[in-house]
Amino acid sequence: MKVGLISFFLLFAPFTAARISDGFSIGLLDLMSFAFLALALPRISSVAKTGLGFLLTLLICTLTFSFLAGSIVNEFSARDLAFARMIFIMLPAILLISQPMSEEKVWRMTFLFFWGGFIAVLLGIVLHHLGIQIRSNQQALWAGDGSGPSLRAGGVLGNSSDFGHLTAVWGSVCGLGVLVFGRRRSRFLVTLLIFAVSFYATWIASSRAATLHLLLAYGLALPFLLGRTGWAMAGCATVFTLLSIPFLLSEFSLLLPQSVTYNLQRLDFLNISGNSTFLQTGRFVNWIHLIAVFQENWFLGIGYKNINSDYGVWGDNSYLTILVEFGLLAGAVNILLWIWLIAISAASALKNRRGVVFFAVVLSEAVHGLTVDTGTIWYSMPFAWLFITAHYLLQTQSGGLRNKRGAATARNLYPATPYT
Repeated sequence: MKVGLISFFLLFAPFTAARISDGFSIGLLDLMSFAFLALALPRISSVAKTGLGFLLTLLICTLTFSFLAGSIVNEFSARDLAFARMIFIMLPAILLISQPMSEEKVWRMTFLFFWGGFIAVLLGIVLHHLGIQIRSNQQALWAGDGSGPSLRAGGVLGNSSDFGHLTAVWGSVCGLGVLVFGRRRSRFLVTLLIFAVSFYATWIASSRAATLHLLLAYGLALPFLLGRTGWAMAGCATVFTLLSIPFLLSEFSLLLPQSVTYNLQRLDFLNISGNSTFLQTGRFVNWIHLIAVFQENWFLGIGYKNINSDYGVWGDNSYLTILVEFGLLAGAVNILLWIWLIAISAASALKNRRGVVFFAVVLSEAVHGLTVDTGTIWYSMPFAWLFITAHYLLQTQSGGLRNKRGAATARNLYPATPYT
């Protein structure tokens, strides 16, 4: 039943979500949350014996403590009911920790998420090109009036940040997963196709964080997974990107659509063109303001989702948001969790190819959280946690992080030649 529940979730949850009104949306996570909770609760004691299980459980406990204590001190509102989604986000991963893991199971999860995610990404692309807005205040490019070319793709929920995050998770997890766990020799072409589709989707969503997520994941993994070919591809892609953006902006700026010019300027992170808008954002000023807000109630925090309602700004940083809204305990546990994940995934990357994917998935997700409040994205964050957990279990249960014999098997070594 546990395996079937997670498999069902991976296949259908990416596209089974809907926005009922501008202020209310619902997804499969909401409908399945109590089933996940009922199955996960009896296993908490055994789950907490693992490193990841312990930190996830500790994070859930500290978040809940700060929320309940804050609800007693402050006036409770209907908005606080949405806090349950922050806990529900981690429940599928908690349930997965209680199961044995193997390459075949990771591949099965990847296969199911590939199809579910592909449908969701394709729907987002189609909705964008048809000009269909899911919500009245759907995000638009700064250049334009919010209609036609200036509209940003928002997926089935009409939110470009959520759609960008789902696409980045899908593109990195499935693309790299097919390359490592796939059995067909055409898997490299499938990986290229996944990357192309996901990159285009993040482009029309105009999400810098999602684009960086994808490029970081592939840039970290491919050179090690594909040997000399991977290093050559990474080098050529870097040079092409650095040269093409300023060339297009300087030679074809009058011919390019305004939306294309705008996106190119946002992606020119080295400001080679001299017209980069990559760092033009109000986030940095907001972060400084939020650090001052944190000092006002550092122990319990200011309360869930109160950053925007009370101070008129967006957190746009998952680590800072949890620290400010839930206080020092939950914020410190959350930061510790991600530092620990980066450390153990980096160690596993030195041991085997599966560990390289683990590290790429963890680090790209951690970086994404620096500029987007990913911790509250109930629509897509459960998938990130599920695959981080699956790769963690694969490493710990197969000895990837603890090799008592002191030697790696031939299966775990980096390939001498690409695609093998």
